[in-house]
Amino acid sequence: MRRLPIISIAILIDDDPNWRINHYREECFGTYLEVGYIVVKLLDYQHRRQELAAINNRFAIIMLAQLTVLETKHNPIVRLKAKTALTRLLYERGYSRQDIIQLFTLIDWLVTLPEELVIKYNETLKEIEEEKQVDFITTPERVGIQKGIQQGFQQGLKTGLQKGEAALLIRLLQHRFHHLPSNYLTRIQQADSNTLLIWGERVLDANTLEEVFE
Repeated sequence: MRRLPIISIAILIDDDPNWRINHYREECFGTYLEVGYIVVKLLDYQHRRQELAAINNRFAIIMLAQLTVLETKHNPIVRLKAKTALTRLLYERGYSRQDIIQLFTLIDWLVTLPEELVIKYNETLKEIEEEKQVDFITTPERVGIQKGIQQGFQQGLKTGLQKGEAALLIRLLQHRFHHLPSNYLTRIQQADSNTLLIWGERVLDANTLEEVFE
């Protein structure tokens, strides 16, 4: 059976035109894993906005949204105008209600506005839907979407921190005691942040694994 090569692509969304790292390297105890990938720099599309807008592709809209974030950091009025244009584009593409809501949620999360301009944006959104004779995203729905995004972000951040703390503790224990039995791995993976912190402090003085987890 012929195996096709796996091609990895990294999309860089930072604001430094000269940063074009094309590999990732992870080292641990004298061994390393290195992955190379093709780089796509979002800044390269700054002067190709019309080309992106003309493509009837959902990913092109996401690229336009991220470009808007980069280009309007210090100009909320221009950001409001660009966000409104992106929102209008969703309705002009003839996407389904589900697609519009999903893309709108992402755009609303990426292209944030100061509170005083959110009201103006909501009013414009209502005007667009009246003009298109649709009713996809009402103001209460939008508030619900925003709350859902915020709760999801907070939960994701909390989970990510716990995973990072657990990974660090496992490395410390393996470095100190060389072998970490599966029952201790399970306890670490199920522990909360406070417990992980206590165990991490005990690693410094413990002579055995049992003393860490007692």
